Amino acid sequence: MNGKLLKAKMVECDVKPAELAKACEISVNSCYRKIRGESQFLPSEISAVTNTLHLTPKEFFYVFFPDLIKSKKEN
Repeated sequence: MNGKLLKAKMVECDVKPAELAKACEISVNSCYRKIRGESQFLPSEISAVTNTLHLTPKEFFYVFFPDLIKSKKEN
């Protein structure tokens, strides 16, 4: 996961960690851990983040699957 890009989208959309946590139905502490990459977002949480931050399909992949983007560029 690309935590820096996720944080940038949160700033762009003016979404605070507490708001994102509420949308994901998790605690604020859990949300911070997930943003920092210390734990993973569940599929339902990924969906909530995508909807809350209005991520485009491209942004979705860059945030949640950056390794797929990197390996595709290398080929």
